[in-house]
Amino acid sequence: MKITAALLALTILASCGADGAPVTPTVSGKSTVGVNSNSGVFTQNSLTVGLEL
Repeated sequence: MKITAALLALTILASCGADGAPVTPTVSGKSTVGVNSNSGVFTQNSLTVGLEL
């Protein structure tokens, strides 16, 4: 349990930019509404979150 807590603390410390400039994540989304002759109306949604390491 102590090892897990230490690794989590190091991960949080590294991700907040304590050892350099903070890195902002990129977020993008897409939503599609369409009509299909076989099934009628459909929707398609996607969300992407990226973080450059």
